[in-house]
Amino acid sequence: GINAEYGKLEHWQMSVSERAQAVFKQLDPDGNGRISLDEFMSGLHDFGHTDEEIEQLFHQIDQDGDGDIDEDEFVRGYKLYALTTGETFSEDWKLWNQLDQREEEDRLKLSKLFIVLDRMTSCDGANAEAGEAEGPEVEVAVDVDIEREDHSLIVTAPLQPGIGAALPRPPLMSPSLAASDLLQSFMSGMPLSRSSAMVIISEATRILAEEPNLVMIEPPTAESVLHIVGDLHGSLADLNAIVKAKGSPCASNRFIFNGDYVDRGRDGVELLLVLFAYKSLYPKYVHLNRGNHEDVLVNQSYGFQQECIEKYDKPFFAKVIKAFTMLPLCAMVGGGREHEDRGLFVVHGGLFSDPSVTLDDINAIKRRKYASMIVRVKNPPKHDLMVEEMTWSDPTVDGADGIYESERGSGIEFGPDVTAAWLSQIGCNVLIRSHECIEDGCQLTKIPSPSRSRNVSFELYTIFSASNYADGDNQAAVLTYLNLTKKPTVYRFRSTTKPPNIKMVGRNRLRLADLIFRRHHRLLRAFQAADQTKAGRLSQNMFIKVLKEGLKLDIKWSALLPSMLGEWDRRDGQVVEYNAFLNRLSTFIYTARGEAPSQEQAALSKMYDNFHLLKATFDFWDADNNGSVDLAEFSKGVNHLNKQIEDPELRLDAAELFELLDLDRSGEIDMNEFCEAFRLSRNSIVQLDEERNSTTL
Repeated sequence: GINAEYGKLEHWQMSVSERAQAVFKQLDPDGNGRISLDEFMSGLHDFGHTDEEIEQLFHQIDQDGDGDIDEDEFVRGYKLYALTTGETFSEDWKLWNQLDQREEEDRLKLSKLFIVLDRMTSCDGANAEAGEAEGPEVEVAVDVDIEREDHSLIVTAPLQPGIGAALPRPPLMSPSLAASDLLQSFMSGMPLSRSSAMVIISEATRILAEEPNLVMIEPPTAESVLHIVGDLHGSLADLNAIVKAKGSPCASNRFIFNGDYVDRGRDGVELLLVLFAYKSLYPKYVHLNRGNHEDVLVNQSYGFQQECIEKYDKPFFAKVIKAFTMLPLCAMVGGGREHEDRGLFVVHGGLFSDPSVTLDDINAIKRRKYASMIVRVKNPPKHDLMVEEMTWSDPTVDGADGIYESERGSGIEFGPDVTAAWLSQIGCNVLIRSHECIEDGCQLTKIPSPSRSRNVSFELYTIFSASNYADGDNQAAVLTYLNLTKKPTVYRFRSTTKPPNIKMVGRNRLRLADLIFRRHHRLLRAFQAADQTKAGRLSQNMFIKVLKEGLKLDIKWSALLPSMLGEWDRRDGQVVEYNAFLNRLSTFIYTARGEAPSQEQAALSKMYDNFHLLKATFDFWDADNNGSVDLAEFSKGVNHLNKQIEDPELRLDAAELFELLDLDRSGEIDMNEFCEAFRLSRNSIVQLDEERNSTTL
């Protein structure tokens, strides 16, 4: 009956979540965001079900038993229904998400090598612009400041709430523009002058520096609502959609932005300037948490550094990094006995591996020393570990209790038991985090209470606010609280058109092939270890087992392999020639990457940034001067680097890096591969145009 109700709609290109949302609106005639039993029966009584059957279904969907079905409950119920029909709606999304994490892991490994090389040749005073050196931190190289012409807008100083944030020049217009008008100026393509941008960053930095690591926020009320926004990743269009739907910040309309403002999207600079302007104008009503992408190492790898340099200059980037070090690490709304243990703990990533951590421990962190929050030592100081875990961690995918290593390479995976223990300790009932792209923008997980005496149930929300993220296919969402006693409303949206399904499917195939290409030697060793007969063949089941373990991808391999293996015989007992499989994908990806002939590459190499640094390093490692570096030479060079690095955070793994750098799988690295790896670490592992996204293997 529910599906028949949806049949009245003509949007079969929607995702399953969007279909569920559309049906929900059909069954919610008064538009109050809740379906009563009467409304449910009225909507479904024409489809051949008895009242008893409809009422039974209603109570199954009404998970919290409050007598109404809200949109989240309905979406979850509809997804369960879709699974019973054999729909595999989550597989493409699941693969996309896991591939994104593997790519992130590899890119950070490559990036760290080049950051070390860059750091070792930087001037001693380079970190003066990056922040105060209270401990180990990553330095930011800064060029000489060059005077540039203002573009179009200048900011009036000081910024004052309710008064204009910007004035256009020339011609002069009045009245003054507010911060939201700055957003609209950016949306129309009008840039901001460098001097004005510096004013905004300086003012925001000053205000942020006065806030504690853990910001305490008054609970929401009907007169002062609270919106919580997840990752935006440089999507100015998504921020604009949120402001249009929810209104600008003010005393009655407060916001928490939960980190990851930059990287991936093209408008990170503009988005950050708007948020900093909001923070400067409305410091009590706009709260900014730090995410894992407010990090110098990540910015150098994922594109925000280059965006800053292209739009302004390196000193501008250094000033932004200093502002990032001032961002609070988390926020707490209400909570404690005075609020009957109802409260929200809002943090970008997640919780801690150490169960003894307290709120006082969080506030004791000297956050401004962390230009980067990535830990790379076996036994890091407590505060270093806490900062990384708060910005990088995720809940366990399968809901398992306990603490596990994260497949991202940073942070941990924490179970429901860790969430329940933390919320019980601090007197809150809801953990809100971001950090993970969610297909329909928001995901709610019910957490069992460790104490039967508690009348408050625990919940974990993951909220993500960048739609169609990184060429993917997802909705964005925002949480809105009117009080702490009722569930929040979820606003879901897309600021751009939903991409066709074939685009994600094609991109997944290419990214999967590229991951296998990058793991070539590791997989070959695993295949050979599993090949008891040494015949170069494995059974289908063993072949899939090695792929699953070697790539850390829990997906339906049997559905993907026909397109990757060419001829695929599904009969039991058939074997796979793993050498042919690896060679086929290596040839495909090497071609798809658009590799030029070696003579052309040699010329192109000179165009890469820091070429002289890379060439000098390569020549030093090439001990026998034969024009290539083998594993032994590379390991010796990396060991030399590790001895020179005072900061153990940047310790390098020679074997892992060599595998990533050896792009043609020859067992040696040439200069072109070295430069290409540098470029990939600064941009993306896979550089493919839209035409290639639809290519099948």
